[in-house]
Amino acid sequence: MAKCRRCKRIPRHARICLLIAAHNEELILDSTLKSAISAGMCRHHIYVVDDNSSDNTYNIAVKRLGKSNVHRVKRSGKALALYKAIGRFRIKKNYTWLHVADADCLFSRNYFRIIRRDLDPNKYCAAIGVVQSLRGGWISAYRTCLYAFGQVVNRRIESFLRVIPVMPGPTSIYHTSILSELDFFARSVTEDFDMTLQIYRKKLGRIQYIKTAVIYSQDPKTVKGYYKQISRWSKGYFQSLINHHIGLKPSPIDVYLAYQIFKTLFFATEILVLFPLRVTIIGSGQLLLIMVASDFLMMLTFAVFGAIYSKRWAVLLYFPAFFVLRAVDMVVFIKEMLAVSFKRLLRIERKLATGWSVADRRYKLTFEAIADVSKK
Repeated sequence: MAKCRRCKRIPRHARICLLIAAHNEELILDSTLKSAISAGMCRHHIYVVDDNSSDNTYNIAVKRLGKSNVHRVKRSGKALALYKAIGRFRIKKNYTWLHVADADCLFSRNYFRIIRRDLDPNKYCAAIGVVQSLRGGWISAYRTCLYAFGQVVNRRIESFLRVIPVMPGPTSIYHTSILSELDFFARSVTEDFDMTLQIYRKKLGRIQYIKTAVIYSQDPKTVKGYYKQISRWSKGYFQSLINHHIGLKPSPIDVYLAYQIFKTLFFATEILVLFPLRVTIIGSGQLLLIMVASDFLMMLTFAVFGAIYSKRWAVLLYFPAFFVLRAVDMVVFIKEMLAVSFKRLLRIERKLATGWSVADRRYKLTFEAIADVSKK
């Protein structure tokens, strides 16, 4: 571990490092690293593992952190790249906590100071902060509202019930004592969700929710990029559910995730099947008007709530587009559920794609976006 006079004053139980896995992240990586340092993380304790990038990612990381804190590996995929870096940087020996983050993040001003202050190793084996969207166009506006509802309502309920279903890629914090228990070779394209389920299945401990530690993440700018991202998320979601036999055991996380799937499928059935069927059978224009108005008010409430929570009133300008993205969400969810389920049922085992792609999802940040986060 690199020497740092300032960090020597940090108690052992709060000693934490930041590890970022990166592949072709030259557009955003330097902003992420500068943001982490400004947020209270010493550069000596920031590490980057470069998953064989073909751009300038490696040189950017070395320039900011030094060669000793950057490790390049053969194309491995995020989970395996992290595993290799944990060994290379001797993280289990030198630190009490490991913070894993994506390469497209901006940390709020006091993020790591809050994390060190609030982490409780006596009660928890892992922790997460709050994810918000960076300012952007219509997709970012939609995500802003999703995250607002998810963090203010869902996450608090999940924390209380001890069923936080996923440690998000931008803010996943592990007590280093459990790293040797985690399988980084799991067959899932969403390593964050798989790792979370491993914590529950292996009974490693509880997950802490630190609701004042905020991190900002980029969203895709195009429908194509959005579609690719949520397809990957949905595919990995169902791969992990099957891998860990979720829904087949009487545990809180099984019940909660089964409920989430049922709720999503019921809503999709209501919108795509039952609603048109009722209108066709009854033939009532009034019924159609009532149902459309109800759905409109529900989405408007969702948008207003997101705008108030994020203090971004421009979100409301994109409100009509939310119906389109919601439909895309439902179609992708059902498509990937059927695809993954049928492949497992027919025992069609295909090797998971090595590595991950950030095409259509990364863009260089504007000064205004960086300045906006630095105020918070």
